[in-house]
Amino acid sequence: MSSDAYDASLELQIGLLEALRPNADSEAYPLPELKPTGQKELRTFRTAVLENEWISVTLCPSLGGRILSILDKRTGIEALPFPKSILPVGGGLRGVIAPIGIQLELAAQERANGLGPVDVSLQPSQHDEDPSTVWLAESALQPLSFHLRIALPSDRAEIELEARIFNRSLESSLYNGGLSFGLVYSDAVKTDEGLLLWDTQRRAGISIRSDDLIASGGG
Repeated sequence: MSSDAYDASLELQIGLLEALRPNADSEAYPLPELKPTGQKELRTFRTAVLENEWISVTLCPSLGGRILSILDKRTGIEALPFPKSILPVGGGLRGVIAPIGIQLELAAQERANGLGPVDVSLQPSQHDEDPSTVWLAESALQPLSFHLRIALPSDRAEIELEARIFNRSLESSLYNGGLSFGLVYSDAVKTDEGLLLWDTQRRAGISIRSDDLIASGGG
């Protein structure tokens, strides 16, 4: 089968947040700081799915565009510990982060809009040799914006990521891009091709090959 890209939905229990008054001294300004309310709610989120014969990849544009699931269809094993709930914890530019899934970082920490919506566009494969693609984009009133291309070829269990970063301001801005993995692996082994993250307990992992992006640990 050729790869495909399509809309779907997912029910997740999520911790509710309270927006505080914007603080001009905050790195996230003019976005407000956030704090957990201690309450939870079951909500339905729109997702974008990339799928071929071997794997299925689920992204959530409403939660910063993070990848929540990489399912090996041959074995039924999740490469990521698929979340049943998302409970933000303290940290980050706005006071809370969600150490769940895989997402793009711009300055060595979760983006200010890591729990907010990003723009999304799906491009299903038109020919067997073409990958299906999800494009994510974000400006979020911050100096750095991005376009992230996530592609799934038809002929292999591999995800291709290409990030294009733009400085929307007239001032210089720190850029220290990478991928944030909100999960804990038992082993992280450097190889000639990149990095292997392996969970010995679940017997699942991800091999990363890149010259430009850095894999950083999550909570």
